[in-house]
Amino acid sequence: MQTLAQWRTHAKNLEAIVFDQRQRLQAVEAQLQALQATSAQTHDQLECALNEHTSLLQAAQAILGANTVDEICLNFISHMNSIVKADSTTLYLIDSDKQIISRSKFHRRPEASSWQLNETKMTYAELMAGLSGRVINTGQPLLSLNPEDGLEPPETLERRRQLDSGSLIIIPLVTTTGVIGTVTTHNRRTERVFTPQDVTLLMTLAHQAAAAIQRAQLTEEIKQLATTDSLTGLLSRRECLQLAQRELSRCQRLGRVASTLMFDIDHFKQINDTYGHPVGDAVLKGVSKQCLALQRPYDILGRYGGDEFLGFFPEAATPVARQIAERLCETVPHLNFPTDSGTVSVSLSVGIATSTGNDDTLETLIKRADQALYGSKQGGRNRVPMAPDRITLT
Repeated sequence: MQTLAQWRTHAKNLEAIVFDQRQRLQAVEAQLQALQATSAQTHDQLECALNEHTSLLQAAQAILGANTVDEICLNFISHMNSIVKADSTTLYLIDSDKQIISRSKFHRRPEASSWQLNETKMTYAELMAGLSGRVINTGQPLLSLNPEDGLEPPETLERRRQLDSGSLIIIPLVTTTGVIGTVTTHNRRTERVFTPQDVTLLMTLAHQAAAAIQRAQLTEEIKQLATTDSLTGLLSRRECLQLAQRELSRCQRLGRVASTLMFDIDHFKQINDTYGHPVGDAVLKGVSKQCLALQRPYDILGRYGGDEFLGFFPEAATPVARQIAERLCETVPHLNFPTDSGTVSVSLSVGIATSTGNDDTLETLIKRADQALYGSKQGGRNRVPMAPDRITLT
């Protein structure tokens, strides 16, 4: 039979065992809590990374799905605002050779509608004088935490303060030909401060946007070469005829009139023979520029061939067409073109034909206008005679 001392010893041993087990259990619980915290943190990190990946994927799809430079730029900067929760973003495309800003786009989140920062019309020189100029010259992104961080040049610092601008990120748009523009993302002082992680995200998106913009610009240039006369900047003959035919069909379908103008430069061959082709080219450019200055948004103007031009004016009755023609005849003689023998001026002869019904074709309208142009030449030039209502094509 165990003695009391033995029972006490046994009890102490049991207490030691229980204490040890309790310690081990607490250690396991602490490890389990740490694992749970790590798991939650890992889950949050994975969820954040997934959200970033999804946002970048959606932005890339929007950029690659756009067809024009303007669409690409707007899709790009709107998604930029969303990804880094920015108040506004401004994009500038530049032509470094010409030292001009070729395009500018601005997007502001609806939540920041009360902010006084708006789209700013800026010159190339003004852009290069600020932080954007540094980004263009280096090709590297820039993160400014606030106006007082010492990065902002004195020339632009005060304006940034007045606008209550907080942190900003400037991203270069870099292609195989160099930097083609910049994107500046702004936040107000009261909003979140951008981080280096934001810069990394935006740079990833900017690489795709820059490549898409470069491709779209190339497409636009090819289209312009195919549709525009390289010397005068007017539509090419083929493009002018196609657009005129489309507009004539529309006017006839709606029961509306349209007028055609054929005009050429008086004594143009004599100018070329006397002063040389460079002067002749200058005359063609000058007359074309004057035509474009008088052109309405929906008018069609093209170089028909040599010194002959074609104008098609949708929904323009004879009085309107005559007014346009007379303004051309009045303004062109005031243009002066320098030569080695002094300045030379020119005049125009114009013929007008107005559509009189669905029986008219573009071919008959041009033929009638050309006949009226011939009558102008025979009648003393620098005149605006009307074509006959009908002619017979031979």
